[in-house]
Amino acid sequence: MITIYYDFGCSFCYRAITKSLLGSIVEIKLSTIQEITSEDDVFSDLSEDQIYSSMWLVDSTLQLRKRGYFAFKYLYTRLHKSRVVKVFFLIPFFSDFVGLRIYELVARNRRLAGCNSQSCSLHSRNKHGK
Repeated sequence: MITIYYDFGCSFCYRAITKSLLGSIVEIKLSTIQEITSEDDVFSDLSEDQIYSSMWLVDSTLQLRKRGYFAFKYLYTRLHKSRVVKVFFLIPFFSDFVGLRIYELVARNRRLAGCNSQSCSLHSRNKHGK
């Protein structure tokens, strides 16, 4: 099973993730970053700011951990029915170069995309990637 962790305080994040899950071909559990405890091994090497900076995709074996753009890429290329979006993510170099910048731009400006919570402004300056 795959778990996606997102910032509960970010209404934009929740909408983006739930729309992305509509075409999923596997069972995916949604969990909030706020539910993470110090006992969660998968995030033990990260600071709180690093955890809050992005959405996270983690598999049940804890061997796979993707964040931000790379979590969306994994979701659409491996776990999703949509072939149209998949093509964009599979263009060598271009997709990661452009996709990462688009993700960073949107993440830094979540407030403009409809997020009204304090968490959106607190974490909007962090970098988002692998």
